[in-house]
Amino acid sequence: MSKINIETLKQGEVIQSKKSEDLFNVISVDANTRRAELENQSTQVHVDLSASTIERWYKYSEEQAESASAPAKPKTAPAVKPKVKRAVRKPAAPIVRPAVVKQEIEADDKKEEVELTKKVIDAKPKNSNVLQLSTKLQERIAKDYPASIRKVTTEYIGYRNKHNFVEVSEAKTKVRIRVRTEGMSQEEIDKLHKVYPKSFGWALDGLFNILTEDDIETAMELISVSYTSAL
Repeated sequence: MSKINIETLKQGEVIQSKKSEDLFNVISVDANTRRAELENQSTQVHVDLSASTIERWYKYSEEQAESASAPAKPKTAPAVKPKVKRAVRKPAAPIVRPAVVKQEIEADDKKEEVELTKKVIDAKPKNSNVLQLSTKLQERIAKDYPASIRKVTTEYIGYRNKHNFVEVSEAKTKVRIRVRTEGMSQEEIDKLHKVYPKSFGWALDGLFNILTEDDIETAMELISVSYTSAL
């Protein structure tokens, strides 16, 4: 089994889910955000995944691994063939890919940008406490920043003004937010659970975990600094 490295993953390659064993085409790879867009060969559903998810839960397909490890065949001089009249080929029909549908929703002076695929991907049921915490956090963000633009993907819910200032994602037992550390005091940085290295080039380089309702207050303090930094 060939391990995937997001640094060497290329558009056009085929990788396989370790869980479902479905094959996925690599549509694009963003080196700056360390994310990749994949297309399920069976359902034609597009998903946007992080490097950590791909490297942990995906592998190169057997065909891809064999082609990568197979020694290159030595080039031989092409045989001289007699010229023949070529038949006129009909133009190939265009390939229609399942486009991502974007909608803008206006409600309570708030714009919401939602990305949807043609088919709904069933997600594992979340802990009820996680769902409640996520809902309350999103209500607070919508109340405090009504002019922000909300973007929903299969991986996270993002908010931005001029630039992204927070991403909210749900784990099995907690809610995670990623915020900008630029402009934060050392006291505020110490409240974060993780700060990603500057070498990653991520604007949202601070991670904070929400386990209880009390953590939401701390999260909103961090989001406030991140919002100002994104203006």
